[in-house]
Amino acid sequence: MIETIEAPGWGIFDIPVEKPSWADAPEWANWLAMDMHGCWEWFEQKPYIHQYHWESDGQSCLHNAKSNIRSYGWVDTLEKRPISSTWSQRITDSEQEAELLDDMVNHPAHYAKQGEIECIDVLEQLSDDGHDFRILNAMKYLWRYRHKGGDESISKAIWYLRRYLAD
Repeated sequence: MIETIEAPGWGIFDIPVEKPSWADAPEWANWLAMDMHGCWEWFEQKPYIHQYHWESDGQSCLHNAKSNIRSYGWVDTLEKRPISSTWSQRITDSEQEAELLDDMVNHPAHYAKQGEIECIDVLEQLSDDGHDFRILNAMKYLWRYRHKGGDESISKAIWYLRRYLAD
């Protein structure tokens, strides 16, 4: 794999970046991604982008590290563990995929509990109390901004609040 990098004081270069082999992955690792500094990292749960790096709620560990190198295209490096060719492993992988999908549908990490409260529970209660859906959408984006979207989520919240105020 060829990466374009920026070495401070030296300029921009294309260099080979060695991606780790899945054969070297920890048993618990289901995802692999490179951050903007060229560091490859294994993840148990599917990671998400938080500002300029990958984050996950499960285990993670660095495979290798580089410093003072900026890697372009790092956001396109996320990949899932390949499905094994053995039948029993395919069944296990399918079950794991179903669990991950179920978790992303029923309890996505970016709407996870803040203490004992989950976002959907707050929004449902406020909806039952008659709050406008635009206010609720703004709250949803503010709830998740640290875990998904960052400034974009804050901008979306502001967009909904402006629509509410314009009414």
